[in-house]
Amino acid sequence: MNLDFLFYPRSVAVIGASNVPGKVGNAIMRSITLKYRGRVYAVNVKGGEIEVNGKKFKVYRSILEVPDDVDVAVIAVPAKFVPDVVDECGQKGVKGAIVISAGFKEAGRADLEEELVKRARKWGIRLVGPNCLGVTNLENGFDCNFNPPERQARPKFGGIAFMSQSGAFGAAILDWAARHEVGMSKFISLGNMADLDESDFMSYLRDDPKTKVITAYLEGVKDGRKFFNIAKETTKVKPVIILKAGRTEAGAKAAVSHTGSLAGSYAIYQAAFEQTGVLGAKSMRQLFNYAKALAMQKPAKGDRVAIVTNGGGVGVMMSDGLLERGLKLAQLSD
Repeated sequence: MNLDFLFYPRSVAVIGASNVPGKVGNAIMRSITLKYRGRVYAVNVKGGEIEVNGKKFKVYRSILEVPDDVDVAVIAVPAKFVPDVVDECGQKGVKGAIVISAGFKEAGRADLEEELVKRARKWGIRLVGPNCLGVTNLENGFDCNFNPPERQARPKFGGIAFMSQSGAFGAAILDWAARHEVGMSKFISLGNMADLDESDFMSYLRDDPKTKVITAYLEGVKDGRKFFNIAKETTKVKPVIILKAGRTEAGAKAAVSHTGSLAGSYAIYQAAFEQTGVLGAKSMRQLFNYAKALAMQKPAKGDRVAIVTNGGGVGVMMSDGLLERGLKLAQLSD
């Protein structure tokens, strides 16, 4: 699946752009105009002019007034207006829409989310979200994250891609990666996954030459069979590490109110991970410890491992752990 237009757009319209600090539309403009070198158009029904990061932008009252082609629209307007905005994006020839707005399935408005998808499909527009934090490409500076850089750090460019069903968890990962100098290629906040889902992005990242390791925080998958098939093919090419939340009954219930996601039985996910070659993590630290190791060295060709240690007890524990996980201790020659 080719989703380059979402990560390498030539032009972007921010619909709901604002001149008021603290507004989501203002935060998105501050993020997107910091390093991105493509064309940025501010859209707001009020019109006028805004100044962000020392740059002035004319504000168009509708995306239809923008004089040039627009590849991607970042939408941050009240949920009830989003379907009509997507219609205008379709008329403009927009290829992808990143819907930051909340107030859809996760808020009991599944009907509004269905209408949003219906309008997008009519025009052939691919959707990220709704109810998401945004998308960041660390390679080219395209960053529509509504947490502006002064509030949230961005990591350096590197080989780890991360997608998250939780905006807050995703933000914490970006901060953690920046603090620990872990390089990332792309960050995707999945939100409600009304259209594009975790499997679609996994398929894209599988073929992305800038990504060495794919990581994710997931509360549930949209289509189990689709996920299984794509994960099985992806792990043949590069490692996939997933932190699956909603492992307990209480956690699964919380996932429904968070992103409208049905978490499902964790035992089923464990079995699916094992059969597809996905590496499961149980904490943020474990997720990125796995990712750092796999990003910095090529996967082993076999199952033999040599242990070098300055403590006997540590060596014994490592031997137990390796054998319990189906690996073998290498027999070293004299």
